[in-house]
Amino acid sequence: MTAPTLFERLKQARIVQVLLVYLGASWVVLQLADVLQGAVGLPQWVSALAVLLLVIGLVIILATAWVQSLPSTTAREEAGEIPTDWQVAPAEALASLKAGKLPHLTWGRAIMGGVVALSLLFGGTGLYVGFTGRTLGLGPTEVGADVAAAGIAVVPFAVTGGAELELWREGMVDLLATNLDGVGGFRTIDSRTVMARWRERVPGDEAPDLRTSLEAAGQTGARYGVVGTLVGNPAGIRVSADIYDLDTGQKVTSGVQEGPTDRVLELTGALSVALARDLIAASGQELVQGVRLGAVTTTSLPALRAYLEGEAAFRHADFAAASASYERAVEQDSTFALAWARLADASGWLEDIGSVAHDRALDHAIALQDRLPARDRLIVQGARAAGDGDVSFYPTIRDAVQRYPDDPDLWYQLGEFIYHVGLDVGLGSLSQAEDAYERAVALDPGFSPYQVHPLEFAVVRGDRAQAEERLARYRESTADTRNVTETSLAIPLLLGDSVEAAAAIEGSLTLDIGTVNRVRLGYTNKVDRYDRLREMQWANRNRAGADHQWIVYSLMAEGALARADRLFDTLDLTVGIKGLAMGFAVGTWPESREKMIHRRTIGPQSCEQPVVDTQCQMFMGWGLARSGDLSGAAESLRILRRRAAEVEGGAAASQTRYADLVEGTLAAARGQDAEARRLLAPIAQRADNPGLLSRLPLAQVELRQGNVTEAVRYFEGNLGTYSRVEAMFALAKIHEERGEKEDALRLYRSFLTITRAGDQDLPEIVEAKAALARLGG
Repeated sequence: MTAPTLFERLKQARIVQVLLVYLGASWVVLQLADVLQGAVGLPQWVSALAVLLLVIGLVIILATAWVQSLPSTTAREEAGEIPTDWQVAPAEALASLKAGKLPHLTWGRAIMGGVVALSLLFGGTGLYVGFTGRTLGLGPTEVGADVAAAGIAVVPFAVTGGAELELWREGMVDLLATNLDGVGGFRTIDSRTVMARWRERVPGDEAPDLRTSLEAAGQTGARYGVVGTLVGNPAGIRVSADIYDLDTGQKVTSGVQEGPTDRVLELTGALSVALARDLIAASGQELVQGVRLGAVTTTSLPALRAYLEGEAAFRHADFAAASASYERAVEQDSTFALAWARLADASGWLEDIGSVAHDRALDHAIALQDRLPARDRLIVQGARAAGDGDVSFYPTIRDAVQRYPDDPDLWYQLGEFIYHVGLDVGLGSLSQAEDAYERAVALDPGFSPYQVHPLEFAVVRGDRAQAEERLARYRESTADTRNVTETSLAIPLLLGDSVEAAAAIEGSLTLDIGTVNRVRLGYTNKVDRYDRLREMQWANRNRAGADHQWIVYSLMAEGALARADRLFDTLDLTVGIKGLAMGFAVGTWPESREKMIHRRTIGPQSCEQPVVDTQCQMFMGWGLARSGDLSGAAESLRILRRRAAEVEGGAAASQTRYADLVEGTLAAARGQDAEARRLLAPIAQRADNPGLLSRLPLAQVELRQGNVTEAVRYFEGNLGTYSRVEAMFALAKIHEERGEKEDALRLYRSFLTITRAGDQDLPEIVEAKAALARLGG
């Protein structure tokens, strides 16, 4: 008789039927685990352990099916040697174990073993919850950075009593979070982070149960959660709030305030004080900062309402509506520091950083900064420091994100500071800036403006696929059409082939001139296709608002000196701008002194007519010193020193800095290295025009002294500045001398890409071509 095949044996064991029944039972068990976890707060690891037990059980069940299908098993059962199919026979099983043998597999034993294992699992964890008091397990395992204080998350309130009160559903999140932040060493979780986690768990305007509300709070990384209600009635309003410890799920404290509807601000302030003091007492901490409502918000209810409306619009990137609401807030209360700070932020997004509206609001916020919450004060100070190129603020903003790791605004400010200031002076790297922006996005993915710079980085890197992917994501998540339009123009212009670039330039003629200028501003000195940016500006040159100065600058940077020379009298340029351009040209390309028709304008006199232009004189003196005209540079220095003595305050400081730059560059040209360092090193730590100009002669001094690493640092600090081309060429030569072929080739190629439309007989271009051929590139 032929032995049955494996397939026949599997059929006899009814493996498929057993497997289907077992999977169905396993699904029921997992659903039960999920229900129990939600109902009684079993720990998160219960489900994982249940899955592990079910996997082990599956092996036992399949083995049992196989054993029970064997003819020898039936024969031994009939002979009474082993238990029958459904017997448990515990005594026999124990005897087998004592003899060092596995008990015989029966259906009764398999099922009984599973029941016992799952009972121990759920019963044991139930006892664990009962004895430890961990009834909820609401927060994640890792709350945040070790240095961060315990966080408090305020979730949206339940509001009843009329549509006019709905504003306070999310408004209480902002108000209570602001009031409680910094009290007793606690920190409140930023409202954007809270709202992002809330929307992930609570659909639409649903009113969730207590557990869901606390789970949303826990997902922010907070230690404490605040839930509350606001009830309106004809007599007024009743505001109540409870604070829960998210580690234990226990209520820590609660408070209630009642009064007229128009006194909601006072009621909330009193409620904040009571909650804060009870929380401090319960946690055993001392009151290190009192709750001073007037210091963090306004006493004007109309101003507060307008501010909260602005916050709602700001979250959705509706910057026009946000700006209008913040304007109404400061009209109602001109001392409302927080509204001025937000108005500056919204104006920067709506128009540009440095716009009249932005600077006006920021000036007010700075003047009122003592009335701001600690974190908002840091953000305002960071915005001012970034605008001034003040690198001394970097440690402050870097440490702030360690203290408040859940605040997306601070992470964004860190990215801004590194990107716009730090990169120029060697503080942080582009990858660190991008990481900071991405952290802000992760904390509040619904706040789409955080995505703008990461999108820009993809274009700068030349990664078209990533740029288009990020653009599609941004387009879906925002009402901000400005940045969508600008990036949609930049991608084909800078990353497309010549046909796509030409079409993009043609399309730019139909766009607002501000869009064209912002694309140029956003990518100048960051990409190698200067020619395409310049051609776009040239195509738009006859439109009102066209930037003629930048066309000349780009031609100078590209080494297209002859063409720039021809256009001097064609474009709308002042005498001072012409002088500044010539100073930049002779400082970057010494050959320009002999090549350009307008060389008669190379000299200090060009910056004195029709009015004194000290910015022009600074560029001119710098360029003359670097090109070998030391007497001309000395004359520029005398003019700058005289001008610095004629003015006072901030103007005197800036004029003195201009003069120090020229004097330091002169010292470097004369070989007076110690004097050059003394004058230039402090200026080089600034992210402004004097700072970027100072780094080039300083780099030459360090090279002369054999300090190549320091020279590289100075050159690399200028890769994102007006002097990108010169820095790139110098770094390529250094890498070649070090034998770093790939880095040298990359930089030579970029240099020649930028100067492709330049005068090809310039010595630097000739040398770069020879190096490329020599290196086989």
